[in-house]
Amino acid sequence: MVTDFPTELGLLTNLQEFSIHSRLGLDRGTIPTELGNLTKMKVFQISGEDFTGTIPTEMGRLTNLSTITLIGGMLTGTIPTEFGLLTNLWFANFPGNKLTGPLPKELGNIKDLEQLEIQFNDISGTVPEGICDSPTVLIKRDCSTEDCSCCWWKCFL
Repeated sequence: MVTDFPTELGLLTNLQEFSIHSRLGLDRGTIPTELGNLTKMKVFQISGEDFTGTIPTEMGRLTNLSTITLIGGMLTGTIPTEFGLLTNLWFANFPGNKLTGPLPKELGNIKDLEQLEIQFNDISGTVPEGICDSPTVLIKRDCSTEDCSCCWWKCFL
């Protein structure tokens, strides 16, 4: 059983999909900055309550990423502004962490973003209007985020 996130994952430069749940044996650790080397990555999904630390800014180099899911961990800090470089992203799911601060305005650069889930964090401020340009965007958010024209729920409890 692996009990910490292996930094060697960053050596798998042809890896296109990584999906793991804590019940499968990887149950704690920080997301290594070495993941920024996986530029062919299309899907990155982790869930589990013992993932800690911040979301590495290096993940902004994953320009082929279409789906990112970071569910129910203890991730702290903000959503990196570098995520605005992920122009192929269509699904971003960050619920149940301890993320804080405003949504980066750079997320408005992602024109194909269809779903952004940020509920059960401490996200504040306004939703970038660029996200609202797509009629199919679905934003679930917590009560501390200010209103926007495209928000699906006024308050998600």
